[in-house]
Amino acid sequence: MKQKNPRSDLATRVALLYYSDNLSQNDIALTLGISRSYVSQLLTLARELGIVQITVNAGEAYLAEESFARRYQLQQAFILPSTSQEYTDSEFGKYCAPHTLRLIRNVKRIGINLGASVNKVVSMIQKEDVGDCTVELVAQIMGGCVQQEKTKAGSMPSELVFRMGQLLNCDTLYLNCPALITNATARELLLQEASIQNVIAAWDHLDMVLMGMGQAGAGMLFGNFPELRARIRASRAVADVNLNFLDRSGALLPVLVENRMAMAFEDIRKVKTKVAYAYGTPKAKAILAAMRAKMIDVLFTDSLTMDEILKLDK
Repeated sequence: MKQKNPRSDLATRVALLYYSDNLSQNDIALTLGISRSYVSQLLTLARELGIVQITVNAGEAYLAEESFARRYQLQQAFILPSTSQEYTDSEFGKYCAPHTLRLIRNVKRIGINLGASVNKVVSMIQKEDVGDCTVELVAQIMGGCVQQEKTKAGSMPSELVFRMGQLLNCDTLYLNCPALITNATARELLLQEASIQNVIAAWDHLDMVLMGMGQAGAGMLFGNFPELRARIRASRAVADVNLNFLDRSGALLPVLVENRMAMAFEDIRKVKTKVAYAYGTPKAKAILAAMRAKMIDVLFTDSLTMDEILKLDK
């Protein structure tokens, strides 16, 4: 008959008291007349010997997120379970806001751009939920929209930066110029302005960017620039990430380089954590291209968009 191992026997007893009887480690130490540190060692031993086997019963949604993140080499994927575009429209901001707060909690310098999805998230962040965030600076990473009377109303990047600065009680940097400039000479002159150079210099030191993104040439930003939209359509671009245009494979295309006032592809790629908020099945090609280009580290989307991305990537 095999002789009992006194230490493994004690580890079993400790495991039963801890996991079945819900006693604290201090209570177990007092009950058995051993030190608390020894109780901790015995619990570790119980796991190593297979006396205790821990099973995590994760839900399907969480498993889908983990699988998707591994497939596309993302740090994290947050997938809102959804049955319709209308449901996602109403719930996306509420879903993303608490996760976003956890992401930025220990970050120092954040960049932010234009986007209806980004606006939904920022508008749902409450001052009382911010807590001990360490953010010191929020910087604008693209210029604003040129709006006319017939242009649909929407948030400007500067408004999002202002609201985040107020919420986080931190410094802000504004890129006070249009995102798109038809005159290349005028753009070169703007780039010489000290205030604009100051913002561009800050881009080199960002820890995280929060970005909306989508289909190339879509959105209100191009409403007043039909000639620029036509150039995008003539290219092979499917994705627009901060006015950086990508083809299906994720390759960068030389489109509107001389017209944009925005953080460039290579500078965004250098940022440690690139967070993208994008959903809607028409955006699936764009999201897939951006992931292939390594422009996204953390993706917020919905289950309908995730399913469409997986279909496209068969």
